Formats: sequence, C-alpha cells, structure tokens
Amino acid sequence: MGILLVHLSCTKESTLFEKSTWWDGHWQNMDDPSYFFSVGAKPIGLNEIITPQFFISTRDSIYSNFYVETLIDSDHKKRFKLLKTSDGTYLKIQEIEAEHIIRVHGPTKTIKELDSKVAYYRNLPESVAPPFPDSVLYPD
Repeated sequence: MGILLVHLSCTKESTLFEKSTWWDGHWQNMDDPSYFFSVGAKPIGLNEIITPQFFISTRDSIYSNFYVETLIDSDHKKRFKLLKTSDGTYLKIQEIEAEHIIRVHGPTKTIKELDSKVAYYRNLPESVAPPFPDSVLYPD
C-alpha cells in the first residue's frame, strides 16, 4: 500500500509540474546582458485559453514573439519542458536554480538542433527596469 501512495504522489507532482509555468516574467541573458527572454500569457483560440507567450528582445527591439502550441515532453525531477511553438520551432526550458536561473535551448527548427543553441538566463530583479512593459506580456 505504501508503494501505491508514493506512485500516486509522484504522478500528482509530475502533473502539477506539467501544467505550471514557473518561468513567467523577464529573464536576462547571463552571457550577453543586452538580451532578454520574457514570458507572459496570451489568450488563444475561440475559447481564449491562456497560453505561455515568449519574447526574445533587447531593450529597444523585440526579435521573436511566439507562444506554446504543444507540450512535447516534461520531467518534474529534471525540471524541464520541451515545447513546440506557434512558429513551428522547438524550445526546451530547464530550471537550474529555483526562481533564479533557467537554461533555454532554442528556438530551433528541429529537436536535434536544441543543444546547439543554449543560453542561461537570470530572473530580472524587480529593482531593474524590464526591457518592455509588463502590459505587453499580459495583454487584456
């Protein structure tokens, strides 16, 4: 009976992780601080389901703007999610240090290319001005 309870609790933890979006807000590239990875939410489709929306930017330009189309894989123990995006690319986001550092693989055209494009981002402290207003991340 103890084994069954452990299995159920692990399943529940993985399901919660799968549905969570722990990467919201603005993240600054650790190798090149002029670049940012920002995550907000966008209502999609007729039912306006709230979906994570991603931005790659500098302080004066937004270079990419795409949203999650499909969750391909996730692992709550390794703390990552592999996603297919609205522009047909792939993105893998892994939490390295809870609430402070993430590793972003991609976006790339194929899953095999993900390891060729990796960047580390630090969560932007509230004391630092974001690259653009939060109203862009969370449109009404």
